[in-house]
Amino acid sequence: GTDRIFPFDLIPRIVPAEEWAVIERGLEQRLHALNLFLADIYHRQQILEAGIVPADLVFGSRNFSREMIGLDVPGGIYAHVGGVDLVRDGDGRYLVLEDNLRTPSGVSYMLESRDALKRIFAALFDRYGVRPVDQYPRQLFETLRSVAPRAAGSERGRDGCQKCRLAGAVAPKDGDPFALLKGQGNVPQNLSFATVK
Repeated sequence: GTDRIFPFDLIPRIVPAEEWAVIERGLEQRLHALNLFLADIYHRQQILEAGIVPADLVFGSRNFSREMIGLDVPGGIYAHVGGVDLVRDGDGRYLVLEDNLRTPSGVSYMLESRDALKRIFAALFDRYGVRPVDQYPRQLFETLRSVAPRAAGSERGRDGCQKCRLAGAVAPKDGDPFALLKGQGNVPQNLSFATVK
């Protein structure tokens, strides 16, 4: 293969804990909504029937797998890992640039960048209580293991989908399952996610 230069920014983007808490809730909610969307398009297809999302957009996508129609997946989770690219607009709001649910490969850059920064600025990491990210590979392993088919004598995660921690900020249980996709439901305040083209 071809060697590529590793993208590394020596000056990290600092996100204060209060801002991160809002972003985290919003991302969990977003991933939950995306899983609801995938469950619907591969089962009841209510969102298509209601015209919220055009059917030809879904069925015409090269990523739509007709073989998945009617297939129940472990824990009802289609996307166990999501790479959500964020940008910040001129008003300081965080916006979603894109969702990467198939192969969120950018996480390797995050892990390597963090490792490099910890070596360069070790004292700053200790002094300011920067949140760790080195647990990610283990959490990814546990998540994938929790939904893998059981081999004879093996154990699945405690709750069948360990580490698939998806938000408490969701649409009402007995309400419209697509409320989140329509911008309704329990959306964290001061969080404005939008798709940027």
